[in-house]
Amino acid sequence: MLGFIALGCMFVAMVLMIPTSKMAVPIQEAVESIQDPVQRQNALAAEVLKHPALIVLSMLSTCVLPLAAIVLAVISLVRKRTPRWPAFVALGMVSAGILLTCLGTIAQAMGGGV
Repeated sequence: MLGFIALGCMFVAMVLMIPTSKMAVPIQEAVESIQDPVQRQNALAAEVLKHPALIVLSMLSTCVLPLAAIVLAVISLVRKRTPRWPAFVALGMVSAGILLTCLGTIAQAMGGGV
């Protein structure tokens, strides 16, 4: 049962990433024209603070729900009587999200941007 809850947490996190991305793109485009990195970072922080829903959705979809999914999946795998596949799928989804985040960070550091 906990494996299914973990899988549900990851599906909800993925669904929450859609409005988060839709809210973040216009903010990113608004500060894209600023050349100085420090001024760009300050402007981006000021714009994000104007949208508290973006902060909440971002924290839910990237921190809270994936962490809950990891904990629930591990507990589900420790218990032998529950079906194991939902926990493995949830852990795979978390792993894919971490991998994509790392690759995006590397691409931005190399100047490619994602």
